[in-house]
Amino acid sequence: MRAAIFGYGNLGKGVEKALLKKTDVEVIGIFTRRKAELSSKESAVPFYDAGDILRYKDSVDVVFNCGGSHAELPKTTPFLASSFHVIDSFDHHAAIKEHYSNVDLAAKKGERLALISAGWDPGILSVIWILSASFLHDSVHTLWGPGVSQGHSEVLRKIEGVKNAVSYTVPNKNAEEVILRDPAAKEKNLHTRICYLELDERADPKKIEKQIRSIPDYFYGYNVEIHFVSNGEIQKNHSAFPHAGKVLAFEKTGTTFSFGLQTRSNPDFTGSVMTVYGLALWEMSKTGKTGAITPADVPTGLLLHDSRTIFDYI
Repeated sequence: MRAAIFGYGNLGKGVEKALLKKTDVEVIGIFTRRKAELSSKESAVPFYDAGDILRYKDSVDVVFNCGGSHAELPKTTPFLASSFHVIDSFDHHAAIKEHYSNVDLAAKKGERLALISAGWDPGILSVIWILSASFLHDSVHTLWGPGVSQGHSEVLRKIEGVKNAVSYTVPNKNAEEVILRDPAAKEKNLHTRICYLELDERADPKKIEKQIRSIPDYFYGYNVEIHFVSNGEIQKNHSAFPHAGKVLAFEKTGTTFSFGLQTRSNPDFTGSVMTVYGLALWEMSKTGKTGAITPADVPTGLLLHDSRTIFDYI
C-alpha cells in the first residue's frame, strides 16, 4: 500500500511511526502547510506542500488525514475523498452524521472509499459499544478519561487570545456507581472538563472563560474547570498525551460487561489504530466499494495483517 500523511501535528507523527513499522507499506510523503519549516528535519519520509497533494493522485493509494476535527477534517476529508482513498479520525460526536454524508457524497463522486472516525473513540470504543448494546439492552455507557482530549484542546487553541491550551476529560469519582443506579444518566453529567490556558497579554480571561463555557458539543452543559496559567507551564507540566476510556454495559438480570483502554500517548495509539484500519480500507477498496464507511463496517478479520489468521484467536 502506498500511503501519504496529510497534516503533521501530534497525530501525523503518530501515524508516521505506525506506518514505518509496516513492511507492506510505502510512505510516499508527508503533506503539510509547514513544509518549509520541516524540510530540515531528519526523516525517512520526504515533506511536500499540502497544496501539492493532487499531483500525487496516481502514486498514492491511501491518504491518512491527520487534521483536527473541529476546523479541518470537515473540509479536507471530502476534498481528499474525491481523489484518494482516505481515512481520518474525526471525533466530533455530534457532527459525525453530517461529516459522514459529506464524505460519502465526495467519495462516491470520485469513485473512492473513505473511512471516517478511525480512532479509539469514535472507533474502537464505538465498535465495543455496538457489541454491548446488541447483547445487553438495559444500559450502555462510555466513560472518557482520565486524560488529554486532543479535540477539546484543539478547540481551545483556536480561540482568539489563547496562545496554548490543553483540556483534560476526567470521569467523576462516582460515575460508575451513578450508571449502575441510573441507567438513564447522561454522559455529560458523569465527566468534568479541566482546562489549562496560556493567554496573550491583551486577552480578557473573563471573556474567554465565558466563550469556552458556551461552546456547544465540547464544553456547554459540562462541569468545566478553567485555569489560566503562566507562559511555558503547559509545555512544562502538560506536554504528555495520556488518555483512557471505558465502555460499561449491564442488564438487570445481573450480566455486566466492561471494556477499558488506557494509553500513555493518545496520538501514538490513534496513529496505530488508523494504520490498521487504513490497511483494511485498502483491502476493501479492491472490491470496488465506494463512499464513506466507519470502523463498524470493517470486518474484524481484515484487521489482521500478518501471518496469523482468525483461527489463531478462536
